[in-house]
Amino acid sequence: MATRKKRTKAKRTTTRKTKSKTAKTVKRTKTDKPTMTDQLREARKRYTVSKSSKGTASAHNGDDVATLLAGSSPEDVCAVAEKLAGFAAGELATKYGHLNPGQVRMTSGNRIRAMVRKEIVTVDDVAAILAAL
Repeated sequence: MATRKKRTKAKRTTTRKTKSKTAKTVKRTKTDKPTMTDQLREARKRYTVSKSSKGTASAHNGDDVATLLAGSSPEDVCAVAEKLAGFAAGELATKYGHLNPGQVRMTSGNRIRAMVRKEIVTVDDVAAILAAL
């Protein structure tokens, strides 16, 4: 009867050591581009504290659109974005149906912010539609 040769642990650990020796660690210097963590840390210093639609603590960047939409529900922000962009009622809600409520609100708010930045609508237009809801 033939016997099978067993793998030994020493062989496995040798393979792992070989792989780890080839891995390179990259150290950043001060001249490199800042990491995403560094960028977010700096941005959070400028955030404005607010309340969400459910009454929990929230924060936003403090621009006119964010201040206006603070405390609005994801459904309201999505409805405002639909009206401003000329979509049918519920079209964006269907498009964003796979996202969680925070992502729906963020994406809709970013859509509104882009329209204001491109001067397609004004902050007063956003406020009028939000008040009409």
